[in-house]
Amino acid sequence: MTKRPSPWPVRPKRERANVAPLIHYQFAEHRRAEIMTDKLTQSMNDGDKSTAHKERMWKLHLEPTFSRLRCSQVTTDSLRKYIARRKTETIGKIVAKTPSNATINRELKLLCSAFHLGMKSTPPKVNRIPHFPIMEEAAPRKGYLKDDQYLKLCVETAKVGLWLRAMLEIAVTYAWRKGEVVQHLRVRQIDLAKRTIDLDPGTTKNDDARIIRMTQQVYELLSLCIHGKSPDDLVFSRPDGSPIGDFRKTWASCCKAAGVEGLLFHDLRRTGARNMRREGIHESTIMKIGGWKTRSVFDRYNIVDQSDLADAARRMEERYAQLVKEQAAQEQEVAKAPDACRMGIVWA
Repeated sequence: MTKRPSPWPVRPKRERANVAPLIHYQFAEHRRAEIMTDKLTQSMNDGDKSTAHKERMWKLHLEPTFSRLRCSQVTTDSLRKYIARRKTETIGKIVAKTPSNATINRELKLLCSAFHLGMKSTPPKVNRIPHFPIMEEAAPRKGYLKDDQYLKLCVETAKVGLWLRAMLEIAVTYAWRKGEVVQHLRVRQIDLAKRTIDLDPGTTKNDDARIIRMTQQVYELLSLCIHGKSPDDLVFSRPDGSPIGDFRKTWASCCKAAGVEGLLFHDLRRTGARNMRREGIHESTIMKIGGWKTRSVFDRYNIVDQSDLADAARRMEERYAQLVKEQAAQEQEVAKAPDACRMGIVWA
């Protein structure tokens, strides 16, 4: 009996044996730089505002270690060695320090996301994703500006120039981010007649537009800042008209002179949230003014210190004393009334 031939072509055994090594070779040939390029390209196409920051992380820190490695050569041990090396490096131009656990975690997260993107590619560029060790991060910053410190810092920033004094007032009043104040605010967004500031959509971190009413102090400072400027000019600029740029060194000098050394400009965002809450402004309104979308993130900026707790206790004591006083006055009125009135009887 003759064997019936198969309608499907059958590869020779030697050819079939070489298929698996070929697939492994295709996976292994992809290097770490290729999938990172894909990740940065996707980030740019998605309009991610942190694309430039991710590119710096790759060029400065990740690329020297991982660019020459194939994806299959990136292991958990190599990632641990990267963490150990990063902890010995020194960063910072003004204050030299080692990178925090949170900084290194962000770098590893970028690396991990590139691996996941490579796994989702067609055909896949990654055949496995190593375990990424994540370190415990420090608690969020709690720095803020107290009232007496604010007055001293106002004096020091005014010595530098109108631009820094006005930026301080804007940040403390509305809890805005540095980028929203320095990089994007234009003269056309300031309406002195209506006393409003209009943050355009796309210029804020969450891309939401905001229209804010000016306080008297903000109105006076902004009026001076935009005097003689065209609508497309930046509100805050150096005396010669140039952009503000990097002012960290100037800010650090002012803080040191005011007795609040180490205060970051971003701490003013926390200060603004605390001040608005102390004034009794509803938290949903504070979130809208400051540009917070989620309550969990807002709670990180909503600082409560011992003076706030003492003030809460004082208000509760005053409220209780008021209730006791009102109760005593009511009892005196009842005692002076006739017996029929005390019994609730109403005569026709």
